[in-house]
Amino acid sequence: MPRHTSVENMSSTTRELRRSASSIATELWSPDELYKADPQVDVLQPILSPLEVDARQFCAFRMSLLLAPFEVLEDYWAPQGEDTDLLVDYGVFDVTCREMRRDGRPDVSTTGIIAEQCKTTSWFRFTSTLSRRSFVVDRSAVHVQTLVEALRYSFSHLLFPTDSETSEGACNVLFQFIVHHWSRLSAYFPLLYFLFEVQERPFSAFYKQLATLVQTRKANDAAACDALRPKKSATMFSWFSSKPKEAELGMMDKLEIISTLKSMLPQTFEKRYMVVLANREQFRRMQRFSGEYVASLTREVSAYQALAEGFVVHPLASSAVEGWYSSSALEAMAEENAAVKQALTAVQQFVLRKSSLANEFLLSNVKAMLQCEYEISVIANSLVVFYEELVMRAKMVSENTMLLSGEVPLPVGCEASTRAESLSNAREVNQRYTLEFSKRHQQFDGEVVHAEAVIKTHMRRLCIFCGHVVKTIASYTNAEYYEEYLRPLAPSRTDGVTGYYSSHALKACLGVKEGEEESTFAIDREGA
Repeated sequence: MPRHTSVENMSSTTRELRRSASSIATELWSPDELYKADPQVDVLQPILSPLEVDARQFCAFRMSLLLAPFEVLEDYWAPQGEDTDLLVDYGVFDVTCREMRRDGRPDVSTTGIIAEQCKTTSWFRFTSTLSRRSFVVDRSAVHVQTLVEALRYSFSHLLFPTDSETSEGACNVLFQFIVHHWSRLSAYFPLLYFLFEVQERPFSAFYKQLATLVQTRKANDAAACDALRPKKSATMFSWFSSKPKEAELGMMDKLEIISTLKSMLPQTFEKRYMVVLANREQFRRMQRFSGEYVASLTREVSAYQALAEGFVVHPLASSAVEGWYSSSALEAMAEENAAVKQALTAVQQFVLRKSSLANEFLLSNVKAMLQCEYEISVIANSLVVFYEELVMRAKMVSENTMLLSGEVPLPVGCEASTRAESLSNAREVNQRYTLEFSKRHQQFDGEVVHAEAVIKTHMRRLCIFCGHVVKTIASYTNAEYYEEYLRPLAPSRTDGVTGYYSSHALKACLGVKEGEEESTFAIDREGA
């Protein structure tokens, strides 16, 4: 059956417009066009019902049609062609993130409104695949943070890991969980705008309004709940001071709340909470150790690199290799030019080989190892926050319900006791909080199991990277490189004594005197 009928037949008909990713994939609508079809809609709603619109809008001039690839347009206008699967919604979604930096003169990859706004910092390029269509968009760290705030407001029962500082690794972890929840998020306007709105001006305008909307909703909810609490004592000029931050609860306070609300929380909640706290601490220790280990490896690689560069600049006469040899020994060997040159060539080749192997193989594996550990820490930290948010929401619902039901009298002088409107707002917010808490309780185990499974997957990857690092270290410190480059320098024996060699050109060059143990010479690599 053809996807489209003639314009004449459509003039008096309407069609259903689905405000979801499906319309973007199959009908070539843009998020901005879907939003403008009904701009009064609440964009923080998790899902929106379809609209009945004039069928001519599907074939009318739309910017999204101009920006669509030619082969997609061909399939859209001629659905009976040979290849008609470009506009089929398979429900397949994937996204990757890459951090972008302006490292010189702007080019095609660093131009645009968002790139220009972030020219002094970095921004993020998201490449997403929806069914068989690809979208590439640039977003700033503020945009990512706004998306996370919106997601956590609209889908408080789902886990969205993030870090305090937006980075490429944090974004990839976040969208790994978004892909996992795609069936629930595919009609969420803030996410559709973030991933599929390729025009930067409408996107920026929408996200500016979105940030304000989320903050306003949160402030209104907090004010409605505060109306049930005693008014804080006001002092002269108190309107000039900002609202004080709530005191952060200590561990004993949190455990006491968990014990009090035990009946409202999932089974064995306290035990599981202590386990995730212990796991987070172990991951932090692992990250600190790895950071120190990587710093040590990096210093060693830098030392070899400096030594190799020192030989190229001026053999054994550069500050980069100062401390690696004895200048007096070099002067003593000045007359034996052939031996010195042979030694220098061998050492230079040896060091260059080690430096090259370390840079090409070791550092890449080390960076992958650190990235994997960072992603684990992001999930572990977010998992602890997920536990604690469930506790605090249970506490809020329990306290508000007792106050609103009359089980506990309203505090004297609280706003809800004097204003009926404030009391009504508090009831409305508490009803929503109660429903949200019920959803959180139902989804809690599933979200935790998924997060723990992702951590285990990352741990397996981390073990693989650690194995690669160990193999690489063993490779570039293998004795065969000593045999290949340095052994030819050893002169033939002058007598029949086993294990004794005459003056070695390399040893003499490096200031090792005959009869002395090489281990007595400490190489100061920190000074390299």
